[in-house]
Amino acid sequence: MIHIVFNEADVTVLKQAIELDETLQGEIVQIHDDFAVGPIQDIYIGEGIEARRNWWTTVLGNSDLQGEHLKEEKNDLSIIAHVVGTLRRNEDEVLWIWAAQNKHDVCGYYWLLYYLKEFQGKVQICT
Repeated sequence: MIHIVFNEADVTVLKQAIELDETLQGEIVQIHDDFAVGPIQDIYIGEGIEARRNWWTTVLGNSDLQGEHLKEEKNDLSIIAHVVGTLRRNEDEVLWIWAAQNKHDVCGYYWLLYYLKEFQGKVQICT
């Protein structure tokens, strides 16, 4: 079982839930980008991805978060590639997406759908 969340705090809460119910045991993956803000045109091809990366660089500027979006462990494309690869290799693997009713989580969920469309029946959304 793979769990996807959209906020760091959700990782902690889900770990605590798993401690209470071992049937939820599985890998927890966080999508870091907030797709509710910034450019999303051509988000699934190189030019759109690069435009978004450049936008974040400009927005974060000289703040304490400068460069955070460039770190490999926060690279959502690598993260989703890992998830898709796991789902392809393991026919019994299932995916749970934990999303709240807010623009950050909902936009992240819609971004994910593009990558997960081949896994109908293996993906659950928990809102």
